[in-house]
Amino acid sequence: MNRETVLKRNEEIDILKGILILAVVIGHISATLSPPPNYDVAFLHCYSWHMYCFMMVVGYIASKYGKIERNYTKLVIRFRRLMIPYISWTIIRGISLGHYSVIKILLDIFETPLYWFLIVQFIYELIVFGCDKDKVKWGTIILGGGGLVVAFIIFRTELLRQAVLYYPYYFLGYIYEKNETRLHTVVDKLIPLAAVLYPISMIFYSFKDRTIAVKRLKAIMQVMGLTNRIQELLVEVAYHGGFQIYNYVVVAILGSAFYFLIAKLINKHCIVVKQMLCILGKNTLQIFVISVFCYVTSFGKMENWVLSLVSCIAVPLLLTKLISNNQKLSKVMFGI
Repeated sequence: MNRETVLKRNEEIDILKGILILAVVIGHISATLSPPPNYDVAFLHCYSWHMYCFMMVVGYIASKYGKIERNYTKLVIRFRRLMIPYISWTIIRGISLGHYSVIKILLDIFETPLYWFLIVQFIYELIVFGCDKDKVKWGTIILGGGGLVVAFIIFRTELLRQAVLYYPYYFLGYIYEKNETRLHTVVDKLIPLAAVLYPISMIFYSFKDRTIAVKRLKAIMQVMGLTNRIQELLVEVAYHGGFQIYNYVVVAILGSAFYFLIAKLINKHCIVVKQMLCILGKNTLQIFVISVFCYVTSFGKMENWVLSLVSCIAVPLLLTKLISNNQKLSKVMFGI
């Protein structure tokens, strides 16, 4: 595969990335205006699928770009693209919160990373570096995943928890791209079915509070005429692993399929929406790192929502335009 073919942008992926960064922004606004445990519908909806799908897309892109070259120069480029913005914006965020000491800033960078998505992505890039350009090296993938699990068991940090949680989804995208020619037709047939099932699957989705999901499960079991003993057994199973598998696997994959189908439909039928989402999709990193400074909380809830959403999209795009005129600043802020 030649360089031009690989570098040609996939508009469906850009549209999906645009939808994803919108979901990230909406999820963050929701968490700010309706902090836990008072999760609103927007928060639950976004967090049921968006980061899992984002990791699949990132893994897919990593595999595609890995076909151009796989040397230490590429690794340096990825460090500059991911870790330099991570460090720069973490320092800026820390200073904005009054963290002026070197120790406090180092803790922001390594212990409680706000921009965890960037550093986790770079960790995955290091593992991918050990893989072949054209084939999946299962040994490398399993060893990398096992290493992350062991590291999490030893150190128990939030960063490593995130790295373990999203690892399968990153490599799901990575493996799919390696086998896209064979799997494309099958996946295209399954996506509409999965998309139809996603709204239904949300009936039992529970982010952290499983009370409502348990009530709904019990109501359905009662309608089915199951005995109290069987109901208690199924609820017990749900509490001890069932909900985790359901939330983190079933709903996550169905939600990803639902929005991939939306992206495909927009690509074919909605030119204006497509153009807008492609702009967002090409600036996901910039929106991700800057939007955390743009929440509005001084007015009524609806006004805060609208102003925050507009601000979280418009301000990053405007700043990106201004910063891009300065090559050195652009490298430091966005790794470009």
